Amino acid sequence: MTIANLKSPRSDRPVANQFVAYDDRYTYFQSYNSLICTIDGNAQTITFGRDWNYSRTTNKYLRVFMDEYAPVIAFEWSTRCINDIIRAGSFTDRIGRIWKVETEV
Repeated sequence: MTIANLKSPRSDRPVANQFVAYDDRYTYFQSYNSLICTIDGNAQTITFGRDWNYSRTTNKYLRVFMDEYAPVIAFEWSTRCINDIIRAGSFTDRIGRIWKVETEV
C-alpha cells in the first residue's frame, strides 16, 4: 500500500493531515483520522465515510481527491452532487459504466 499527502491544486505542495492511500484495488482518502472516501475500482463502488461532510475544509479536499482519483464523470463533485448520488445509490460515468455509491453507517 502506498500512502502520501494529498497535493494542493494551487501550489502542488503536500497538504497537512489530508492523505491518499492506494493499492491494486482501492484508493482511500483520509482527513486527519477519519476515512472520508474509498473507491473500489474492481467493484465500481464509491463509499463515503461517516465524516465525509464534516467541514468546509474536508469538502474542499474531498473534491480535490475526487477530481484526481474518481471515475470520469459528467458533473462536478460538489456537496450537492455528492448528496444527490448518495440518495440515488449510483451514477453512470462518461463511458457508460455504472458505479454504486454508498455511505458508512
